[in-house]
Amino acid sequence: MLIKFRIKHPKLFRILKEGKKFLLIFSIVFVIVFTIFNGRAFLQQSKYALNIKIEEGENFLEKLSLPQKEEIYNVPNSIIIPKININAPIIFTQTTNNKEILNELENGVVHYPNSALPGQIGSAILLGHSSAYPWYKGNYGAIFGLLNYLEENDEIIIFYQKYKYIYKVINKKVVNKNTELIAQSSRPQLILISCWPVGTAWQRILIEAELIN
Repeated sequence: MLIKFRIKHPKLFRILKEGKKFLLIFSIVFVIVFTIFNGRAFLQQSKYALNIKIEEGENFLEKLSLPQKEEIYNVPNSIIIPKININAPIIFTQTTNNKEILNELENGVVHYPNSALPGQIGSAILLGHSSAYPWYKGNYGAIFGLLNYLEENDEIIIFYQKYKYIYKVINKKVVNKNTELIAQSSRPQLILISCWPVGTAWQRILIEAELIN
């Protein structure tokens, strides 16, 4: 039947063949361009997956030369996640305007203004990029690109107003991008949010952690 079809409809067959070739070329070009545009995030993912420089995470706090026994720390508002080598400023903003928040994300991780503050009862929500194009202005375009590697009981350290707060991861999930940010909790919690999968804004990855110290 296939032979008869080719003989009877040679033009249609040629169109289908050329269409398949176009789709193949288009797919290859798309993958190459997509990878280049999100290079810094994919480089992070590759290094972590291949266990390159993972030893840095094990001694991350020591390399930062942070005092371990003080109650008051002369450290800027910041988030540190030793397992995935994150050390970034926390930007506290009063706006919920998406454009203004995107501008603030060039300078670090952004605290969502309608959420609790670190250490308080409720959920403190921090937003960060998982990937960014090569021409992105800031240094934090892929700061949350490795959130998917966090597991239960991993530590997240927050410095806020010279106090140190230690959280432990209790949950990880991927939700619809239109999910409402809810900052209500009967306990002090922390929620990290970023676009997901890497290189897209289709969904959101959420890391939930609870205060332990």
